[in-house]
Amino acid sequence: MQSLNSIIQHSLMPQLASIQKESSLRWLTKHLPREAGVKGLHAFCGNGQETFLMGSLLNEAYKLYGIDENQSLIKKAVEAKEAEQWKQIYFINTNPSTWKSEQQLDFVYSRIWKTDLWQQTNFLKNTKNNLKEDGNFILELIQFSGFSAFPYHPVFSRAVELIAKLEQSNNTGNTEKCLDLLQGFGFQIQEINYSPPAFIDKKNKNILSQILATFEEKLLQLKLVRKEELEPLLLELQRYEASGDTLISRPGVYQILAKDSL
Repeated sequence: MQSLNSIIQHSLMPQLASIQKESSLRWLTKHLPREAGVKGLHAFCGNGQETFLMGSLLNEAYKLYGIDENQSLIKKAVEAKEAEQWKQIYFINTNPSTWKSEQQLDFVYSRIWKTDLWQQTNFLKNTKNNLKEDGNFILELIQFSGFSAFPYHPVFSRAVELIAKLEQSNNTGNTEKCLDLLQGFGFQIQEINYSPPAFIDKKNKNILSQILATFEEKLLQLKLVRKEELEPLLLELQRYEASGDTLISRPGVYQILAKDSL
């Protein structure tokens, strides 16, 4: 069964990649190894859009793996790789929590829903095993309840409230507890950066309705909202997002660089 993180990646990857591109580019440019011949991994790579971005930043003779458990996304990534002739990038349809690298890696990068980090303990263990002792674990944590909008509208506020309740039901902690979790798995925190909220392009203004639709089944399953409220809420939210004077801001993102503590 696919993890919730993979389902999120499948539904939201193109928009998240576009929304986060500028801040992710700065973080990756700063922390991807620059020497020739590095080996790296993009875990939960989705359709490979950001994997190619990483490939463009690496030095000669690198080898970069992109892995995701969603078969249709990996198929799209492979098609794009072949069309653009990315010969040093390899996409694999597999679970990031169990995939074993033939050689230990210089870096692993992933963007994870902050609240899902607590369900990704096997991924954290596997990442530590796949990394070299001095390898970089380059991580971004996004919290979907952090989206905001102007002007104020109760429907947007209610949607954010529901997503926040779902995040709380996932037993998430604050950022400090996330750092404690990483340290508990043997990672030493090297650097933490907070990329602040920023307004997003008009083409991605429907992001919160997409998130709400992605979480619809889970929200109903946990009885956080009734279907009689959720369906008209989603329609009204889509109308608000489509309004010409609506501005949507992405949440701030915590960016973490960690290494093996041994």
